[in-house]
Amino acid sequence: MKVNLEHKYSVDVDSLFALFQNPDFILERYLQTGSPSASLLELSDDDGVVIRVERVVLVDVPAFLGKFMQPTTHVLQTEHWQGELGGPYVNDMQVEIKGTPVKLHIGMKLVAKGKGCVNLVEIDAKCGIPLIGGKIADFVARDAERTANLEYDFIKAYLKRK
Repeated sequence: MKVNLEHKYSVDVDSLFALFQNPDFILERYLQTGSPSASLLELSDDDGVVIRVERVVLVDVPAFLGKFMQPTTHVLQTEHWQGELGGPYVNDMQVEIKGTPVKLHIGMKLVAKGKGCVNLVEIDAKCGIPLIGGKIADFVARDAERTANLEYDFIKAYLKRK
C-alpha cells in the first residue's frame, strides 16, 4: 500500500536538511513522538548522508494481526540522503520492522518552495503473505503515516522554539 504526504515548512530547504542531520534532534524527534528508546547507530556523509537509527515502537496492533506483529516492535531505519545546496534533497529510507513479514520503504524529497520548503513523503508497505498480506501492509502503511504526521507536528513545534 502506498501513502503520499506533503509536509510544508517555513524554513529554507538547506536549514531543514541540516536539522535532519543533527544527532540531538534525531533522537529527540523519536523520543518525543512515542518511541520509548532510540539509538543513533550511524551518521556519516561519505557519499551523501547515511543515518541509521534503531528504536522501539509501540503499536496498537489489532487482534487479527497479533500472530504477525507485536505491540512492542524493534525497528531498524536506514536513510540514504543525496542532494546539493538549494535542494532538492532526496532520501531513500528502508525500514526493517523486526519480527514482521513487512517491507517498508519511505521516499522523501525536500524541495524549496518560496521562503520555505516542502517534504514530499511516499510510504510504501508490502507483505507477501497470501490472503492477509494486504491487510498487514495496509496497517503498517497507515501506522507509518500516523507516525510521519506526529513527526511533522513535532518538527514544526521544534522549529518555532529555535
